[in-house]
Amino acid sequence: AGPAPDAPRRSRYFLSYVGRLGKVYVEPPMTLLRFHMWAALRGHPNVTFLATNAENTVFPYLPEDDALPRCATCSYTCKECIELPAHTRHLGRRVGQLDGRITSAAHYREYLTNSTLCLILRGDNEFTPKFTEAIVSGCVPVLIADMPALPFDRRLDYSTFTYEFDWRDASADPEALVDWLLARPGAEVPLV
Repeated sequence: AGPAPDAPRRSRYFLSYVGRLGKVYVEPPMTLLRFHMWAALRGHPNVTFLATNAENTVFPYLPEDDALPRCATCSYTCKECIELPAHTRHLGRRVGQLDGRITSAAHYREYLTNSTLCLILRGDNEFTPKFTEAIVSGCVPVLIADMPALPFDRRLDYSTFTYEFDWRDASADPEALVDWLLARPGAEVPLV
């Protein structure tokens, strides 16, 4: 029979992000934001952070890769001196990486519709389609950006259905952001 029509939606994931990381040395600081968030949260028990391209954009530039020439500044192979944080360095490379590709729009939406909160990390410009995709999927957007103004902000009170964080704070301490979200009362954010 299924749940009653007014029953709260049950989510498989508390906080999720599925998407590209981008090459960390192209267009910093936003690509570094995506890397820092992924590197810190990929093993977090309450976060599903799946990079669709880490194998090509991050792994070749990490310090443990001896195949590439070393940077004269830091002796690593990166262009921005990237390094995995100590608390996730031990995790295998597959952790936080989507095995295979998103095979369809429905496959991608499955992650969104099964998430309570969706990380919306700034894309190559101030706005990203992930914001709209999260709203349409019923996932509460968690904006991490430097957006000067949101679309239709004179008509919509975004604080009633989104959370917004400064990208500098989120990049500096991604775990604090997750802790803050986990501390929200159930009436504010229905937990799984």
